[in-house]
This record gives sequence, structure tokens and C-alpha cells, in this order.
Amino acid sequence: MLKILSYNVKGLNAPVKRHSLAADVLRLKPDVVCLQETHFKRLAHPPLGIRNFSTQYHAAGPTKARGVSILIRSDVVYQLHRKISDPQGRYLILVCSLNHKTYTLVNVYSPNTEQLSFISGVLHRVSLVATGVLLICGDLNYSIDPSRDVRIFSLNGGRIICST
Repeated sequence: MLKILSYNVKGLNAPVKRHSLAADVLRLKPDVVCLQETHFKRLAHPPLGIRNFSTQYHAAGPTKARGVSILIRSDVVYQLHRKISDPQGRYLILVCSLNHKTYTLVNVYSPNTEQLSFISGVLHRVSLVATGVLLICGDLNYSIDPSRDVRIFSLNGGRIICST
């Protein structure tokens, strides 16, 4: 079984926040960590330095805003097949093998407005590459009331119900 941790960290540029995240990750022992709102600037982010998580992927925008990351535990047998990252730092898609099983990992940080069109666009991109088990993590910045506001998206003939 794969253990996944997903956090909206609301910025990781302060060392105290990175240390707090590292302590949580070490305590909870996840295999995969998905982080949203990292606030790293493209090509200028600080090292996360979380023990046993040497495989790290980041999607960051041109400014210290947005940003998503996917971290993979070192003792997970891992092979990357494809990586798609948003130049604005809103999503990261990894098609990979984890412990010899194929996954498509998606980490999303949706904007505060036009969430449904953004999510639909991301799901369309995912549908073009999705292989194996699909795992979607993130902060969709959207809350639904299932009794009146269920949105269903189609993905490779399957159904995904959008929820936070």
C-alpha cells in the first residue's frame, strides 16, 4: 500500500516552516508527499532537506507565488516515465512506477477564481498521458455541495467527481 501526504504549506521560504514540514514528514512516514503553495521562485528554491526524500520535483512560477512539489521516499523503487510541469506553478504531473506499479501522480494548486475551467484544463492534460493508477492531490480552492453542485469530468472513459 502506498501512503500519500498532501499539504497546502502556504510558503516554504522560511527555514522554520521547512523544519516543521520535515518533522511532520518524518513522523508520518509517507511514501509520497504532495505540497501546494510552496512559493518557490523558478530555479531559485531552497533545498527542502527532508531526510529520505532525495527525489523531488517542483513546478514553480516566475515569482514567489503558487508552486507545487512532489517528493518521493528514497526506499520506494521509483522510475520516472514522464513529467509535465506548469510554467505558472499550478500543477505537476508525473507518470512513473512506484514499487513496480505504474501511477499517474497529479498535484494541483488551483487559482481562487475560475476553478472549474482550470481543473477541467488540467484533467484534459492528464487524460492525454494518464497511465496506471491515477492519484490526484492538491488544493482545488473549491468546495462543493453534493446535493446541488456535483460536477463530473470524463477521463479516459471513467468518471471523476471533483471534490476537495
